[in-house]
Amino acid sequence: MAPLVAALILGVLALVVILLPFFRGQAGAPQEKPLSPRDELLHEKDGVYLAIREIEFDYRTGKVSEEDYAALMTRYRARAIDLMKAIDQIEGADRAALGDTVEAEIRATLAADPRTAASLPICPGCGGTYLPAHRFCTRCGRPLPEAAPSGQAQTARKGTP
Repeated sequence: MAPLVAALILGVLALVVILLPFFRGQAGAPQEKPLSPRDELLHEKDGVYLAIREIEFDYRTGKVSEEDYAALMTRYRARAIDLMKAIDQIEGADRAALGDTVEAEIRATLAADPRTAASLPICPGCGGTYLPAHRFCTRCGRPLPEAAPSGQAQTARKGTP
């Protein structure tokens, strides 16, 4: 009788262990992170592109009339353009903020080393520093004045006819 009771207890325990995850629900499931506004727009843009491809395919196979094709393409192309503009606005703001952050970090680094900060030329247009090898300002894009040639280059030029 004891082996029968032990087997019954082990069977019930095994059944509980097997069925327990079904009764717990989604508590142990990993939570999905909410998408950022940019990611939501990119996801929607991908869906619009897919819809445009499907409409094009359906039109070529004769499943969609020419009038419906024109109306659908106009609507989906307009939506795609709106989404691209919204994405560009978000990315433009991100790029501007990133550019300001990088510029501040560069200034802090240059300020920490007085030899570097004093030796870099300053752009006449925006006041930003640039490397002597640069032909255009990395901050405002203006053409930079040509650097004076070094002493070695001047002597080499004087010696040539």
